[in-house]
Amino acid sequence: MTAPMTLDRALEIVGAIADRYIASEINPDHELGSLEGVSLRDMLDACDIVQAENISKSGGARTIHVVPDPRLIAAVYAFENYQPSRTAILSVRQPGGHLRMMAVINQRPNPMHAANEDAA
Repeated sequence: MTAPMTLDRALEIVGAIADRYIASEINPDHELGSLEGVSLRDMLDACDIVQAENISKSGGARTIHVVPDPRLIAAVYAFENYQPSRTAILSVRQPGGHLRMMAVINQRPNPMHAANEDAA
């Protein structure tokens, strides 16, 4: 039987999930914490542990930790566990015949986008 996850380990996992959001939305050069060997169940359990810790604190000075939305957890899990490909991980036909798809792809940075950011 595996020992229960510690709060410190849960905070590491939650932080590594948040790192990927920071790198995608705020700072592309942000260093990513490791999620090697971390299962989807581990990610969900880590968030539950951190959320429970947040709730258990009462009165006085306290630290509240950010807990990622389950959709971000699922996206990070897919990102970390599927190799980039030209084919979709999921492809579901929608009303009207359109396909709704999810994929992990590699894309070169757009040099014009980088130049616009440098000029700002």
